[in-house]
Amino acid sequence: PPPPPPATAAAPQQNAHQQHQQQRKANAKAASGEEVEVGIECLSDELLHKIVCHLDPVSALSMKSTNKHFREIIGDSRVWRNAMENYVGEECTAHLSHSYPDVSMDELAKQVVTLKGLKWTHKKVGGKVAPSRCNFSSCAVGSKIVIFGGDHCQQALNDTHVLDLTRHNPRWKKLEALRPRLPPQVALETAEMDGLLLAAAAEGGQGHGPNGQNGPHGHSGEAGEAAMDLPLPPGRFGHTIRALDGRYVVLFGGCGNSGLYNDTWLLDMEAPVLAWRRVEVEGDRPVARVWHAACVVEGSKLVVFGGCDSVGELLDDTHVLDLQPLKQRSMMMIPGEPHLHGAAGGAKALDSGGLAAGANGSFGSSGGTGAGTACRGSPPRCGGYTKECCQQQQGQAAGAEGLSPVSRDAPVRLAWRKVETSWKPPARIGHSLVTVEGTRVMAFGGIANIGPVRARDNSSFVIDIGLKEPQWTKLKTEAPSEGGRDARAPAPASVAAAAATAATDDTASARRREKRKRGSRERDGSSTRDRERERDESNQLPSPRLDHVCWKVPGNRQIVFGGSPSVFGFPFGGERGAGGSGSGGHGGSNKTADMFLLKTSASGLASWKRIDIQGVAPQCAWTHCACMMDHGTKCVVLGGAKGQDWMVNELSILSIL
Repeated sequence: PPPPPPATAAAPQQNAHQQHQQQRKANAKAASGEEVEVGIECLSDELLHKIVCHLDPVSALSMKSTNKHFREIIGDSRVWRNAMENYVGEECTAHLSHSYPDVSMDELAKQVVTLKGLKWTHKKVGGKVAPSRCNFSSCAVGSKIVIFGGDHCQQALNDTHVLDLTRHNPRWKKLEALRPRLPPQVALETAEMDGLLLAAAAEGGQGHGPNGQNGPHGHSGEAGEAAMDLPLPPGRFGHTIRALDGRYVVLFGGCGNSGLYNDTWLLDMEAPVLAWRRVEVEGDRPVARVWHAACVVEGSKLVVFGGCDSVGELLDDTHVLDLQPLKQRSMMMIPGEPHLHGAAGGAKALDSGGLAAGANGSFGSSGGTGAGTACRGSPPRCGGYTKECCQQQQGQAAGAEGLSPVSRDAPVRLAWRKVETSWKPPARIGHSLVTVEGTRVMAFGGIANIGPVRARDNSSFVIDIGLKEPQWTKLKTEAPSEGGRDARAPAPASVAAAAATAATDDTASARRREKRKRGSRERDGSSTRDRERERDESNQLPSPRLDHVCWKVPGNRQIVFGGSPSVFGFPFGGERGAGGSGSGGHGGSNKTADMFLLKTSASGLASWKRIDIQGVAPQCAWTHCACMMDHGTKCVVLGGAKGQDWMVNELSILSIL
């Protein structure tokens, strides 16, 4: 086509004159009562600015590319900040703008949406987590990483280790080292209550207490060095710990030396004394289980799905426990040093989390009446040992937080809610469970009951637990381009069927490849590019796997990588058959090199996309050693650099910027 005529100085004036004439005609039609078609470009700049502030970055960029006027409107940094808040939320936007002050907001939006800046970095930390262990569980609470339990030489552990990444030289510290020693008088008075100090020690917990060392009451013999060890959960592996609202750690389930567990424990990371507290619930609890999956919805609801029971049967049930009442009662406490308070007729007890302690060192529905409470703040005139003073300070703290004062003697009613659905996903273990958007939860992968056999799966299922009658549904996946297998095809029901399916796919793919090669040679001889494009298309859907990492990134998207993939899927490393042998996919040079991004459209369809990551990835990544931090903008993998997950002093960090 001929080149466009050169722009002249009269062109802008002519366009302005045409717009003025169109505006006069529109005003004349409006005055005569005729129907007038008005485009968005006729609106005022102020109104346009208000409209574009409701867009996400993708829509804002599309609108910016239409004409010069919109480009000037959307060029404002405030528009891009609002677009980022609409896409990732206010907290994540504030974190990104604070962490990267030299990067413009439109560039931040581009990096977050496209994920082009994903890069692996590595870091070594100090301290020691001893003994070495596997099958532990970890999570990130703010800037701290917490490890609990694990398996050491077939012995279940129950110790807790904390790593604070904000320190100049981060070091692992055991939870016992984080507990301040109590004053001698307080420790001796507290130790007088038999059965209060260690409810878990008698169940197999490691620590001092009635069945342990350092005296019959769990404190040292010398009054000058009196210290008290609070209850610890029994040792276990295959459990889950999750972060609640950036402050608490909730523990559920697992397998210990004496069997499986279905108990729940809570750890307040902002308490002056870091100690586990057992959560007592009313009614029926979920069946004791191991290798289940759990996530937190709305900052307080613990959702548990699947797992394996004590007889080896896979489970497909879903349960929800709302811990908001405990959080509300804890928020009513005034920050500061703890002071002991004894309720009328009750004994004095240390409550490190600011919650009413029961007679067995727990809190919840069965403990809290008549038990001691801990009130934080400056010591009052009365010395801090009267119930009236405690209630007065609680009311002040509740008013500061906008909460209604609640009696400390009133028990907290907690109960598990079993989610009844008309259809359930196949029972499974080793799967992932993440929050997709709002109260929607997605389960992916694992080993599932597929017909008469158990096999790795790569299906996704979603449920909205916020509904009155929630239902599980299988996530419909868009079919990939013709170079790859249909993503909606069901998983193979057996090893023989999987092999037959793989052979059929190989034959069909080979025919398509040969046809493309011939056509490509006839056109421009670019067979190499066709082969690369075809290989990328065939790797759109992640292979069936278990114990993988499912990372929720900003924008309600999920990245899946690592774990133990199926030998009949698309192995790590690129080409079919390159990684994984009879060891279940543990072969290959790098198991976490391939990552898959899941996007869900407004229509409910999902699409998988293989993404490229800069840097050197760790050799392995498992769900129990991966922690999401900084509002989902960073994923930290413990160990894995040399294929050993117990080397927790080596951190592999994957950040979107």
